[in-house]
Order: sequence, then C-alpha cells, then structure tokens
Amino acid sequence: MKIKSCLAGATIFGIAAGILRLLQYFFTIDEAGFFKMGIFSTLLNIGLIVALGLGTLWIVICGFGGKKRETEFGALFTKKSHRTYFILLGLLAFADGIHRFLNFADRLNRIVAILGIIAGVLWILLGNRAVKGKTLGLWAALPVLHLGGMILSYFWQTYKYIHNSEYILLTLGLCAFLLFILALLKPAADGFSTRQRLCATAGLAVIFSWGVFLPVMVGQLLKGFKTLTFSELHFFLLALVLLPLAVYILKRLSQLPKEDPIEEVAAPDLSHLNEFLSDLPEIDDEE
Repeated sequence: MKIKSCLAGATIFGIAAGILRLLQYFFTIDEAGFFKMGIFSTLLNIGLIVALGLGTLWIVICGFGGKKRETEFGALFTKKSHRTYFILLGLLAFADGIHRFLNFADRLNRIVAILGIIAGVLWILLGNRAVKGKTLGLWAALPVLHLGGMILSYFWQTYKYIHNSEYILLTLGLCAFLLFILALLKPAADGFSTRQRLCATAGLAVIFSWGVFLPVMVGQLLKGFKTLTFSELHFFLLALVLLPLAVYILKRLSQLPKEDPIEEVAAPDLSHLNEFLSDLPEIDDEE
C-alpha cells in the first residue's frame, strides 16, 4: 500500500478531470447539459473518461498493494482535527432529511428523510466518540443507508435522462462517496475495515470530488443557476466536506505504524524451579 502515491495520483488525476470538465462546461455543453457535436467535444469527452479511468486504476493499484492490516475507528482521528468534519456531515444529512420531508410525499423519499434526520444526529455522536475509541454498533450503519437512499432517489428522478453527462457523473460520484463512507464507518459499527480499503476508497472520493462535484457550480454559473436543484447544491457541499476528510484519512493512514506492535514475552522466572528442585528428597541408590 503506497498511501502518499495514492494521494498524489488521486489529486493529480482528479484536478485534471476537473479541468477537462470545466472546459466542457465552457465550450462543449449546451444549456440543457448535452454535448455539442464536434471533434473538440469528442476529445474532451474521451480525455475526461481517460482521466477518471486512469485515476481509478492508479488508486486501486496503490491502495490494495501490500499486506492487509485492519485499523480501529478511533485510531484514525485526533482530538483537534476530526469534529468539524462530523458536525458538517451531520448538518448536511439533517438538512437533506428536512428538505425531503417537506417537499416529497412518496414512500422512498420519506424513508430517506427519516434516515437523514437520524443520520445527522449519529454523525455528530460519532465525532464525539471517535477519539475515545468507542463505537455505535449497528447504529453507525444508518449514515451509510442514508447515502444509499439518496443515490436511489436521485437515480429514480434522473434515470430517464441518464444520457445527460451530468447525471451519469454525479451518480458515479455518489457511489464513490458511498464506498468511502462504508469503509470509514464499518469499524464504527464493530466491523473491520482494512487500511487498503480505506486508502482506495478515500482516493476515489478525492478523484470524483475534484473531477465531478466541484465543477458543477461553474456549470450552473454559466446557466445562471436556472436549473440548480437542492440535490445538486447538497452534493456540491457534501464534496466540499468529504474531499478534505478523504485527504485527512490518507494522511492519517500514512502516520499509523507500518507494523502491528509485537508484545515482548517476559523471560521465564526460573527461581521457583530451582527452589522446587532443591526441596526434592534424595533417593539412595540400591545395590
């Protein structure tokens, strides 16, 4: 596992994908979000696919190499650095839950709304318990279920227009975020997550944050924010939180001991054995 190489590669490929995506918004994507015809549009599209594909391949190679070692949830965080991430994730989950509860009446979104409100509380609780090495048991799975429900809801709303590049990329990016959060919270639910899985999924979160979610606001700015939805704004803010969190996790993984500490076995105390042997009665040899 090459954590520093994973972070560097994810950042480089992610920024490259983000630049290509910005060029698409400026030159080759119309107001409806579809590609314009032309060789430049084709080249930018191929370049974006290559950047995201090579970046994903890079972090898989760097992340899953070496000996597998598990890590505890509390070992990833320090008292000074982690609480802000959890509080912001909690506020975003809570806001998503309230928005769905007020604006949607279908069963799926009502379930996601309830999960979002509960997940908002749980994210903040996780922030308070992380450095203490304490877990939440199966309750820690609810933020994962909330994000999974968000993906299902978003796909259900956009599947008819999935040929629109923005919908495809946002859906893939949300799946990358789901893998990262799943790997992050699995130890918090009394499960096990290897450093390799955390490294690879954090790298994915970095790539898709730079390459997909952050350029969205530029695209909306060019459209005059006429089509900006709560979901797109929420995804953008989520990326603003998960990007530094993923970078932080990668840096913390590089600071953890490379080998598990080996407990020294104390040398056996032979004084009692000598005392026992000295107390044994002598046996006369019989002729």
